[in-house]
Amino acid sequence: MKIIQTKMLFIEKPDSFVADRIAAGCFIMVENKFLILKRAESQSQSGTWGLPAGGINSDEEIDEGMVRELYEETGLKFDKNELKHVQKFYVKIYQNFEFDIYMVKLNIMPEIKIDKNEHTDFKWVTRDEALKLSLILGFKESMDYFFDEFQNK
Repeated sequence: MKIIQTKMLFIEKPDSFVADRIAAGCFIMVENKFLILKRAESQSQSGTWGLPAGGINSDEEIDEGMVRELYEETGLKFDKNELKHVQKFYVKIYQNFEFDIYMVKLNIMPEIKIDKNEHTDFKWVTRDEALKLSLILGFKESMDYFFDEFQNK
């Protein structure tokens, strides 16, 4: 198994790592395509593409926060039992945070309702199509893990 170990993304918790926050993201899959969102100008890393994702509130379980974020960012309602946990990453970019990745498989592409304050566009893409876009920091590495390790299990 290939272990991702970049200067910003870790599978194993680094020594003395303390998370400033917890976040989660989700691969919403329809066949070989998944949903990505383009970050608005008001957001950090504006203009980049990434998964539907966001911060988990201190009073939420991670899967519950992921369900909330999916609804806020896409208009899609899921039950936490529909989500499959993929991996927890320990991220060192601007701050230290834990990032849990989930996935959910759908049979058809649903209607997406993005919050224009957070995102300006969305696309259903293949991995190769996503790699041609300007991606949020760490997304390529987490996508590599998802497709190379998780999907092949």
